[in-house]
Amino acid sequence: PGGPIYSHIQAVESTQWMSVKHNMGMAFTKELWRKVMGCKSSFCNFDDYNWDWSLQHVSLSCLPEGIFVMLMKGPRVFHIGECGVHHKKSNCQAASVVKKVNDILSKAKKYLYPKKLKVIPGNRKSKNS
Repeated sequence: PGGPIYSHIQAVESTQWMSVKHNMGMAFTKELWRKVMGCKSSFCNFDDYNWDWSLQHVSLSCLPEGIFVMLMKGPRVFHIGECGVHHKKSNCQAASVVKKVNDILSKAKKYLYPKKLKVIPGNRKSKNS
């Protein structure tokens, strides 16, 4: 992984946000933040302990247009929680996971900030479609 593979995926997908697919790191506009803040009761009172599920609830129940994302096809955010609560590995080596990510990023470095990106349209159906 990393390196040349990143040279082939200088693209972003524009699609509807789904918590199960798009919860590994997120940046959003002030406009979206204000919309979510307008739904704070829906977010805060959703019976849940995961921010992404709460945001999914807001997207479906309070934001008529939903939330759309621009998803990088070559990841810039990595999950390194191999030793966390949701993983039951008997031989947990956090340092080796971090090294693996660093190796990927080292190989991919020259491809991370392309001059051009291809936009791939994804699912743009609204929740009311």
